[in-house]
Amino acid sequence: MSRVGRFFSHWTLGLVLAFVLCAGSVFAKTNVILVVVDGGGYGAYRVASQFRTGEDRGLPFMKGENGWREFGCTTYSLSGVVQHSQFEENAGPQKTSYSEDGSYDPATHWVDFRTHMKNATDSAASSTALNTGVKTKNGRVNFDKNDKPIETLAEYVVKRGFAAGAITNVGASHATPAGVAAHNMKRGEGMDIWREMVKKDVLSVVMGASHPWYDSNAERRDEMKIQKYGPSEHAWGKITTEELYYGWKFIEKREDFQKIASGEMAPPKKLMGLPQVSGTFQASRADENKRNETVPTMTECALAGLNVLNQNEKGFYVLIESGAVDGLAHGNKKSRRLFDEMNEFFDMVDAICEWVEKNSSWEETTLVLTADHETGALWGPDADKEATLFQTPIGKGKGVIPEMGYFTGGHTNAPVPFFVRGAGLPNLEKRVRCTDEKFGKMWGFDGRILDNTDFVPAAKELFDRQ
Repeated sequence: MSRVGRFFSHWTLGLVLAFVLCAGSVFAKTNVILVVVDGGGYGAYRVASQFRTGEDRGLPFMKGENGWREFGCTTYSLSGVVQHSQFEENAGPQKTSYSEDGSYDPATHWVDFRTHMKNATDSAASSTALNTGVKTKNGRVNFDKNDKPIETLAEYVVKRGFAAGAITNVGASHATPAGVAAHNMKRGEGMDIWREMVKKDVLSVVMGASHPWYDSNAERRDEMKIQKYGPSEHAWGKITTEELYYGWKFIEKREDFQKIASGEMAPPKKLMGLPQVSGTFQASRADENKRNETVPTMTECALAGLNVLNQNEKGFYVLIESGAVDGLAHGNKKSRRLFDEMNEFFDMVDAICEWVEKNSSWEETTLVLTADHETGALWGPDADKEATLFQTPIGKGKGVIPEMGYFTGGHTNAPVPFFVRGAGLPNLEKRVRCTDEKFGKMWGFDGRILDNTDFVPAAKELFDRQ
């Protein structure tokens, strides 16, 4: 072979090796982190930003910094019953209403102020869509319209050697975390859903507020009270007496969450975390400026869960829910609890980004921030008046509750925020359904709209790289 031929042969071989090495490093792992604010539509994100930063769009993901991109996301379901949140302990009977098949038409959706309040999804149908890519009827967890169970993204990736987890700060088997791995025709069958989540070999992390010995103020009860969205009495007995119940390492004290989150304690293979509180991590006592200090923060739960899942050499999928906004919006609460909940969410997002940069990379990891649906029709105080139609909340400065109004006690059909950073951005950008310029102008983004069923096929493309 001539000198020139040898040169090109060596050059070609080097190029191939470089490509292989590069591809191997980029695709060594695939991590997908889906963070859901239950009931957190554009109004909730807006007022929380105003309160935290003094700006309408004051957070990095809202400003498009550091590679963040924004879409709106439609959430409508098929026909069924809208089942309202029951995260509040002793909340009493919950209202229900019937809907017809949902849809979203930018040309007609913002003509009348009431249109976006019709035909809304519930958390079960929306979590099913986010976790399977299939629309279903309200009230169902991963069953389709023909009463057939649907494979979830978690089941899909675990079969291929990845790990999966579900983390929430409300009931551990509430509809949104249930959508990660459970199947049930009735979202209210919380103990049956819990049983499937922990007994079926899909999840490696389960966390939520379902402790039977503590009330919603994190105070010890005189008698055990089994929670609807958690383990049964029989299961609780097994969890607390067996060293590894179905292989799970059980923790309940905040310091144990902190130790796994910080790396002080080695992460177990499977982590079940039930903090010493029921209902929600936030205190429900009258003094709403105090949180339950004996209960881990969302950041501590998220980092502990990520450290467990990151032990998988291929990567993982995890859904993390900030779950209390929905219940507050159902009650049309304008209290500090709403802003405390969103502040914990914002702190957690910052911590997850730092975790990715320390333990992974944005070439390996995709982070999505969204909501399962909007609750409360949270707009500006005069949004229903002709002269100020669709007025957005009015900020009053950092640390001051904005001028805002709720216009329903139920869910709505308005698109919710969908922020993306990392490897999966191109996969989602190519799935844009339409551009809603009017809605985008209301909230200050370009109006590109996805549907909640687009997340799963985009995520599967990432996991199928390996």
